Amino acid sequence: MGCVGGLRLREISSHVCSIVLTSPETGETERQRALACISERKMTTMNQILSREKSSRLFNSRNLLTLESTEIDLNVFFLLWATTLVFIMQGGFMLLEVGSVSIRNTKNILFKNAFDVCISACCFYLWGYAFAYGDDSSGGFIGTTEFALSDMEKRRSSGENSFAGSISQGHLRADAAFFYAHFAFALSFAATAATIMSGAVAERMNFKAYIPLTVLTVSVIYPMVAHWVWSSKGWMSAFKVDAGSRLFGVGVVDFAGSLVVHVVGGTAALVACWYIGPRSERFGIGGKINELPMQSPVFQMFGTILMWFGWYGFNTGSVGVYVRGDQFEGASRYIVARTAVCTTIAAAFGGLSVVVFDLARNKKQISPQRMNNGILTGLVSISGSCALVHPALAVLIGIVAGIVYSLSSSLLLRRRIDDVVDAVPIHLFGGVWGLIATALFTKESFYNLVYNTPDSQRAYCGAFIGCGKNAGNVLAAALVGLLVVTSFTAAMIYASIVFLENVVKVPLRVASAVESQGLDHSTHFGRAYTELQTTIFQYTTKSGEKASMEMRVRAGDAAKFALALSEVMDAEAGTKEGGSGKFSGLALSGSGGLDAGESGGGRKGFGSLLGNPARTIQESG
Repeated sequence: MGCVGGLRLREISSHVCSIVLTSPETGETERQRALACISERKMTTMNQILSREKSSRLFNSRNLLTLESTEIDLNVFFLLWATTLVFIMQGGFMLLEVGSVSIRNTKNILFKNAFDVCISACCFYLWGYAFAYGDDSSGGFIGTTEFALSDMEKRRSSGENSFAGSISQGHLRADAAFFYAHFAFALSFAATAATIMSGAVAERMNFKAYIPLTVLTVSVIYPMVAHWVWSSKGWMSAFKVDAGSRLFGVGVVDFAGSLVVHVVGGTAALVACWYIGPRSERFGIGGKINELPMQSPVFQMFGTILMWFGWYGFNTGSVGVYVRGDQFEGASRYIVARTAVCTTIAAAFGGLSVVVFDLARNKKQISPQRMNNGILTGLVSISGSCALVHPALAVLIGIVAGIVYSLSSSLLLRRRIDDVVDAVPIHLFGGVWGLIATALFTKESFYNLVYNTPDSQRAYCGAFIGCGKNAGNVLAAALVGLLVVTSFTAAMIYASIVFLENVVKVPLRVASAVESQGLDHSTHFGRAYTELQTTIFQYTTKSGEKASMEMRVRAGDAAKFALALSEVMDAEAGTKEGGSGKFSGLALSGSGGLDAGESGGGRKGFGSLLGNPARTIQESG
């Protein structure tokens, strides 16, 4: 994504120079001038080139239009292909989140993910894209043009004709298709950033509060950070032409969004999770961690694989163009292929790293969910550097990503922060590691290819690579960028939550009764699986802890299932007066809407399994 943002017009201008360079009608003088155009990077748009050379024999207009159109066609297709892959990731998010929550919140998760895409498209079209990639008159802070794509096919500045118009009147602007494709790709990134918070606060957040926070993230926070880092005018951008104006002389290097997308989304999720508090039964007395019902490990696994698939578009599409017609001929294809390899390696080693780390701590149990999260953390971590590092270093980045996930996930639980899908460890901590890894391991020659600059203009590498050229500056810029972005995002989200609760009077969290029943029942006209009945038994154990048991059976069979389960448990533990040997002293006042006498004929077997006092909530459909 970084290259797409920073090289939007510079790529197209370099195409024109290269065509001039290879034309048989070009004389030696014109050839030298075209070489100077490429190496010095003094022209930033095709319009400027055409205006400068329109009176000479520099162009054969018919051939130029044909060759330029072919290159743009290929690059437009490449960007749209990548866009579809990134969009598929939304389905992966949806499945992963649905599989991680209780069945009574299925509709709510599905709805929120689809809503995220819709609201992201609307807001990003109207003003988000303008804030991110519009022309900047604010000193690198925010874009101020391209609202509702109003200037997409207009002149770039007063007195300039469009590229196609300069060649043949009546043609559409030749680069307009590329800009439209770029908008679609940028939108898919914005929607990804907005979706991260959804799973983290699942099962207890008020949808009326979720709407403004999502709008704020996708239309203000993400676009502004994208402008800072990826726009050629952004104040911390590495794409600035003037080296003296870049942050520490180099700018923040973040190729595909470890910082811009994942740290932003992860920070928003962390603030929301911390403020809203854990689900009512997530933590017991003395810091005990209770495992709450999760709907389907199948959904979790398939969602992870679908996201991995989409990530190839996320990272390779960030190269921006597939064909370059300048002295970097063939470079884009090389970068795309290596980026895909690094993406695969980091994901695989991230998942394996979590498995090995968990086995070292508990040699008997392996969690498929945690392996999935290790894969995703590896993907997040490699995003910032996937085109800038050697595949061997992608192995290291993936291994460390798995360890980072495991430690940060445990840290959140110790701090009693309830993140349903571990979005904060994956995106925030994984993104932080990805940004730092980029500053440590970037290879100089890869950097020059990616940023499309001759070696004489930039000579940057990671701090651990040892080229001795601005290595410390790259790391310093990354740390400053990280501090600013996390502080800005956290402040905006926190201020918005306080404003919603204290001024607008919109509570962030649903009532406890609504949470217990499930958001599907209170918000979305009933449960997702209408042929089944879900009975939720809420009870208090002898130690005073509140707990619940959720059963999903065919309608009318809840009481029968409760009785059968009580017999099994009593046979295992041994019945005692008032309870079983395993759950002594516990009793249940009712089950599935029946009182103790009706459900057990005076028996206390099922009561011994659950607790006393108990409250039963029965819902069908």
